[in-house]
Parts: sequence; C-alpha cells; structure tokens
Amino acid sequence: MQNNYDRIASVYDFLARLVLGRDHTRSKFALLDQVMPGDQVLYCGGGSGLNLPYLLHRVGRFGGVVYVEPSVRMTILAKDRIASGNVDFVDSMAQVPPTRVFDVVMTQYLLDILDDRELDRFFGEVGRRVLPGTRWLVVDFYPKAHKKAVWKTMIQFFRLLVNHPRRDLPAYDTFFERFGWKVQQQVEWQRGFMVAKVFRKEDNLADGG
Repeated sequence: MQNNYDRIASVYDFLARLVLGRDHTRSKFALLDQVMPGDQVLYCGGGSGLNLPYLLHRVGRFGGVVYVEPSVRMTILAKDRIASGNVDFVDSMAQVPPTRVFDVVMTQYLLDILDDRELDRFFGEVGRRVLPGTRWLVVDFYPKAHKKAVWKTMIQFFRLLVNHPRRDLPAYDTFFERFGWKVQQQVEWQRGFMVAKVFRKEDNLADGG
C-alpha cells in the first residue's frame, strides 16, 4: 500500500530548504553528538535519511540503528545514501520487538504530523523499548506567533497533499512530561520556531499513568 509521503519523497528535502532555508538542514544534525559509539538508536520517521550516514558514523561498528519509515520511496532514498552500516529498515513500530531496548530515540519533524491520540500511542510504544537514562533527540516546529503564517500554510499544504491529520501543532512537552522524559538541552532556530531538544528518560513510566 502506498504511503501518502511517497508522492513527495523526491522533492521533500528541496521544498524544506526552499521554505525553511539552511536552518532546516542544520536542525537535522543538531545534538547528534549525544549519540555515542556502541549506541543502539531507534530512529522513527527518518524520511530520506539526510543525516543517516553521519548517524552510522556516530554509532560505529558496535552500534546500530533501527530506521522506522513507512514511506517506501523515502526508505529507498535513505538506503541510497549509505554504502554499508549496521542499520535495519522497517516500515512500522510493530516490526520493532518490544524486547529490544534502545539507548537513543530520534524523531525529526515527525511528532507534528501525529494527532493527540496517535502521539499518546506512540509515546507508549517508545516507552516499552527504553530504560531510565535513554536519550530522546527530537526536532520539531513550535507554534511561534511570528511564524504563524508559515506553519499554518505548511499544515494546510500537507493536509491537502498527504492527508495530514492536524490543524495545529502539538503540545509536545506535555507528552514528554507525562511519559517521564525530562529535557536536558535544546537548540533553537528562527526565534524558537524550529527547536532541537534532548530528553532523558527519568523513570519507568510507559503508559503515561
């Protein structure tokens, strides 16, 4: 079954640079120094894999990456960027065994496309595959007033093109807090419109209860 993002896979990175400039590319590489040699990384929604070669360099020969990307064409682009490396490509979290535990979780411009119910379910799925001390590297858009026209237009564009479910941007931090993640570090671009954060799992909460 074709994923809605297949139809824009070949132009997604170009459109992102056109609308958001070089800051979008910079954000994709931000805080990757948090990834250490030997780390096991769960990378959800990696898209075309712009930073995948560098990520594999960071984990080294004894680390690994599980790359969760439902778009077939995005996955093909990501595979084309690497010659080799310890990476498993899967198209859903259902293919990631709950018994596999990760040192690092990565989501970049993924959480903003999930509605609140999907976010709740996703945080629960991630929580079953991590331990206290796991780092979550997240990059996403925040609803700043000075960029309201931009993010509103982006949402409308993706609603029309790929059936994007939201009409707003999520309250990300409330989900992280409820599921036991504490922010450690952050970097901002365009006065807080694009933000990269490192969260650390503080306890064993997996269901938000």
